[in-house]
Amino acid sequence: MAVAIAALSFTSCDKNSNTDFDIPSYEEKFAEAHLKVNEVTADGYTVQLFADEELFVGYNRLYFLVKENATGELIKDFSVKVTPMMDMGMMMHTSPNEVPSNPDNDMMVIQQNMVFIMPSTAGTWNLEGELTLNEGDTPIAFDIPVSVVEKTDSRMLTFMSDADSVTKLFLILDEPLIPVVGENEIVFGIYKRESMMSFPAVEDYSIEFEPEMPTMGHGSPNNVNPTYMDNGLYTGVVNFTMTGYWRINVVLKDASRNVVKEGISFDVNF
Repeated sequence: MAVAIAALSFTSCDKNSNTDFDIPSYEEKFAEAHLKVNEVTADGYTVQLFADEELFVGYNRLYFLVKENATGELIKDFSVKVTPMMDMGMMMHTSPNEVPSNPDNDMMVIQQNMVFIMPSTAGTWNLEGELTLNEGDTPIAFDIPVSVVEKTDSRMLTFMSDADSVTKLFLILDEPLIPVVGENEIVFGIYKRESMMSFPAVEDYSIEFEPEMPTMGHGSPNNVNPTYMDNGLYTGVVNFTMTGYWRINVVLKDASRNVVKEGISFDVNF
């Protein structure tokens, strides 16, 4: 018996045995934590697009990795600039999007957040991008087709301003992504349409909200109206006292305290 155990131990430690495990690559670990949306090849490089979930109407976090096809290795210290474009046949338009950044100083990933303002049932979304490997290089153009869905609980509201009747606004609910009982960070975003190719963030509005449970006939205490942070995002606190169906009622006001919109709401179920 002792001989058998010794033999088993020796076999298990053999570096050539089948019990060895490969160390996951950076790309594999990133893919485990994110959803791979699509990838395209351009001029000897593969641009990979990842997201936290299936792309949807509302505020999305997108991540780009780039691989050199000849070596199969990921590229470091690159840059991308991406513009979302919707082709509706008779017309084309972009949507709100932020400046690309390196999340957590990660040189292998570029993050660019953007708001898709309609689902793919209305037309065709395409991400028109430029990849720059070294400063001063000629950018490499690439296009990534993507599909955008509408969530059951909508994460974006579109309306005309009641203050001037001409400004088209887009209000998004970002956080909480995974609500819990108790206090949650709540994040809204506000954008406006200046033209079909310009959807800037709105920085000087105020948001008042009140959560309620319509089926239970009560609200909740200890909510904090959001204040402006950056990139059109406003952050506050929402308190859910129990699980179930919640309605977040919103009043939007401009810098002069004129009501821009009221009687609008987001549904949250958890």
